[in-house]
Amino acid sequence: MSLDNSNLNEDQQWFDNVENFRPLRGGRRGDTLNKVITSISKISVDEAEKKFQKELLEAEKQEDPLASMCNYVAWFEEHFPSGKRNFFYPILYKICVTYCNMDIYKNDERLLKIWLKLAENFPESSLAVMEFAYLKGSCRNLAKFYICWSEMYQSIEWWNKAREKLQLALKMNAVPLDLIHKASDELESNIMSMCKQNPENSLDNEDFDDSVESARTTFSRLRGIGRLHFAPIIRLPQGPPGVLRFFFNFLLGLPGL
Repeated sequence: MSLDNSNLNEDQQWFDNVENFRPLRGGRRGDTLNKVITSISKISVDEAEKKFQKELLEAEKQEDPLASMCNYVAWFEEHFPSGKRNFFYPILYKICVTYCNMDIYKNDERLLKIWLKLAENFPESSLAVMEFAYLKGSCRNLAKFYICWSEMYQSIEWWNKAREKLQLALKMNAVPLDLIHKASDELESNIMSMCKQNPENSLDNEDFDDSVESARTTFSRLRGIGRLHFAPIIRLPQGPPGVLRFFFNFLLGLPGL
């Protein structure tokens, strides 16, 4: 039996590149992934940028412009499996700040997903991203927003802060209520387990608690972000070591992301 050398080469390309692919929650389309890997479909960052600018303008004329932006995000993730984070984050940021102030999108789960993608692209700055979204008035009535925010604090074992975010969800009348109650029960169970295993550990980082309550930093207008030159005005809380330093870099387009 003879072997097709072209197929072997394509298989080798696939295995050579697969470790560079950024995982997606919903997975990737197999046909798109194979085209990207085997160079059948080659799209440059410049082309992706032009496509975004074009669709952003066209979306203004549509009844549901956010739908077009969600389609673009899905398209980008499929065609750039490695993530292209330094190019992707200005796009995500632009979408969020463009639509978060529109009444029809203030509590749209599609916009929440884009905020979370922005946070996922910067795990070091995920807390700052969520705080920024909240200050912009976005997703305030969505239980999933507060649950994800709480889970970020749980992942670094800041239990009191995790609890506060779920309490904030109740205060803001976020829905569905049963998701908040379920998340609260799971959080208290995790805290009990942690206390049993490490009875001497405090529930939170006291230094962080002091700083987040006592200080706010107001940014003046910054130079453009990344390739697309978006310049936001943001108000953020101080945070634990590393969190805001990476968010400063994110805003300024500096290395270290």
